[in-house]
Amino acid sequence: MKLGLLNIALLLGAAQGFLLSFLIFQKHHKLYANRFLSLFMFLYSLILVQMLLTDLGFGENIPFILLVCLGLPFLIGPLHFLYAKSLINFSVKMKKIDWLHFIPFIVVELYFLSFLFKTSHQVRAIYENQQVYSITS
Repeated sequence: MKLGLLNIALLLGAAQGFLLSFLIFQKHHKLYANRFLSLFMFLYSLILVQMLLTDLGFGENIPFILLVCLGLPFLIGPLHFLYAKSLINFSVKMKKIDWLHFIPFIVVELYFLSFLFKTSHQVRAIYENQQVYSITS
C-alpha cells in the first residue's frame, strides 16, 4: 500500500473538490443551480476517493464500501441536467417529474444492497470479476 504520485493527485483532487463543494454551497446557495453544482462536485470527489481506495487496496479488506460507490456515476447525468435546466430558467425548482431522472441510481443501489447479505469473500470475488455490472446474473 504505497502512496504514489497518482494517489497523491487523487487525494488532493478529492480534498479540493470537497472544499469547493462546501464553499459553493455555503457562499452561493441563493442561486438554486449552485446547489446542483455543489452536489455534483461532491459526487466527483467521492468518486475520486473511491478510485484512491481501490488503488490502495482497501477493496480487499472492506469491499462493501467500494460497491456502494459504484452507483454514484448514475447521479452525475441527472445532476448536470438539473444544473443546466436551473441555469436557463432561474425560477425553476425541482418538480415531481424531475425525480424520475434518479430512477437508474435507485435501481443500481437496490441491486447492490443484495450484496450486503453476502460474505466479504463473495463480494470481493464479484467485484474483481466485474460481474457487478451484469444485472442479469
